[in-house]
Parts: sequence; C-alpha cells; structure tokens
Amino acid sequence: MLKISGYSKFPQDFMRDTDYEMDHQLDTSSLDLEPHYHEFYEIQYFISGNMNYIVGDKVYHLQTDDLLIIPPNVMHNPIFSDFRVPYERYVTWVTRPALQALLSIDPELETSFEKINSERYLLRKPPMLMSGFRAMYVSLEYTRSQQYPLFLAQLKALTLQLLVEYTQALANDSAAVQGGVRDTPLAHVLHYIQDHITEDLSLDTVSRRFLIDRFNLSHMFKNNMGVSYYQYVLQQRLLLGKSLLTEGAPANRVCFQCGFHDYSSFFRAFKKKYGLSPAQYQKQAAGD
Repeated sequence: MLKISGYSKFPQDFMRDTDYEMDHQLDTSSLDLEPHYHEFYEIQYFISGNMNYIVGDKVYHLQTDDLLIIPPNVMHNPIFSDFRVPYERYVTWVTRPALQALLSIDPELETSFEKINSERYLLRKPPMLMSGFRAMYVSLEYTRSQQYPLFLAQLKALTLQLLVEYTQALANDSAAVQGGVRDTPLAHVLHYIQDHITEDLSLDTVSRRFLIDRFNLSHMFKNNMGVSYYQYVLQQRLLLGKSLLTEGAPANRVCFQCGFHDYSSFFRAFKKKYGLSPAQYQKQAAGD
C-alpha cells in the first residue's frame, strides 16, 4: 500500500513482531526526520526525488532505480533540495537473523555479503537491468492489497534476489557497487566528528578547524540534518558507546572511549536515549 507522507520517524516499530516489513512511500513536503539508525537492515529502492542521502559520513547522490542497503547501527538521513519531484521509494526492513538466514542459503553469498563493511552501500546498474525490480515491488503491493497468500514468501524471494545482485557486484569488484562521497563541507565535518569522537568537538573548535563561522556551522546542521550540532555529536558518541558495551567493554571505560568526560554524564545521556542504564543495556545485550 502506498503511504503518502507517512514515513515513520521510528521504523523500529515495524520490527517488533516480524522479521520483514515493506512500505511504498511517497512524500511531497519536508519530513520531520532526524539522523537515526536501526538494529536491522534497511533496503531502499529509490524511484524519484531531488535529494541526497547521508549514510555515515558520506553523501550518496541517488538516481532513479538505485538500491541503497544500510546496515544496522549506521547513522543515516535524507537531505532535500526541493519537492518539485516527490520523494518516492520502496523500503524494506529486515532483521539481522532473517537476513542471515537468507544469506546462509549459499556460503558464497554469505562470504561476499560480509564485504558490505567496505561502506559501498549503493547498487547502480543500467535502468534496463534494475527496472525489473520495480515491477517485482509493484507485484508485491498487489499481492498484499488483494490479500493473496504467500506475500511473505514473495518478499523474501525479492530480497534474496536483491542481495544476490548486490553481492555479485561486490565479488566482481564492479563499478555498479558504489560508495558515497565527501563532496560537501557538511560531509567533511561529519567525517571529522567520527574520526575525533573522543576529542574536543565543541562548536568553536570544529568551526575553527574548517574555517567556518560557528553560526554558519550550527545553521548547516539544523538545516541539513534536522538536529543541532551538539545533538548530532551526542548521538554519535552514544552509538559508539552502545557498540562498545555490546562488545563487553566495562561501562566505566566506555564513557571515555566515546568522548564523555565522566561516567555520570554518560550514564544520564545513555539512559535518556535508550531507557536503560549502561549496565542494564550490557546485561540485556549479553542475553542475561
């Protein structure tokens, strides 16, 4: 079903009870969507729109029939030029266990897909080769709207085919699989933040580093990212902290490894963001 201006700010809601969720979304005005990340994979099949997509610290200039695969725990958000052309896309969310189950069908597929860590998230082939996927999505929509049986099987089959196309291109080191670029001042600042996350990232320090007026830097984040500069830095630090806790690092060390000056500040920010203390989250992540 086509969802007009219905993008959920928190797609995690879709993944509580199912391993797969798919939406056809079309937006004709600005979205209230901050930089965010998921605990699952997001596969976006782009149809139209005058916009770029920030994934991590790189910019993807999307074209019709592009396929963008965003792994778990990678910050991302769209940046719009205008809405003279609607932002239209098919989006599939797949949990990590479900995607791993698909990959395990073929050991070669599983091995090749691991190269997604190379941060080449975009599959771009000639339109005649990619447009067939749009027809498959349309067929999926019809199956769901008519309440025909085997919708989930059809969605799994399409997702598997997309993964095969992507991993084949990866394995062949094809130019069809592309990374993002750092061709804007914003992208360079995002990269600097990620590379210096434990250091002084005050607005004054970073504005001097890039010879940008602090007001202009603040304005750049608010206009393009939908959050303040300080909110973005905090999100990145908490994301790193969550990752380190998942790996089993002691919470009293993690706070310094992700840029906090003391444990109490880390504790308050972490609990406000995730609803759990660092120790509670670590225990839950360990399955205790």
